[in-house]
Amino acid sequence: MNAETTKRVPARRRRKRWRFRVRPKSLAINGVAWAIGLIWLVPFIGVAMVAIRPLYQTSLGWWNLSPFTVTLANFISAWNYTGCPLSLGLRNSFLVA
Repeated sequence: MNAETTKRVPARRRRKRWRFRVRPKSLAINGVAWAIGLIWLVPFIGVAMVAIRPLYQTSLGWWNLSPFTVTLANFISAWNYTGCPLSLGLRNSFLVA
């Protein structure tokens, strides 16, 4: 080696930058998927609201929240219903399984 030898510096590697791009197609697909999901949830919210409210409040519509009373009376009456109690059906299901 002679005196004029220079020291080589390794070249820097370029890092890939992940850029978040908003594409109109993916934006539309996500918007439609969210809309379908929210519309799909409406009946389940209605069933839950009818289940935890008394009958006189659900007859006004489950979406009316002005008199909102949470009760478990619907579940208790279904569990102890004289015609065919839910407890009997649950016991039969365990016996069959």
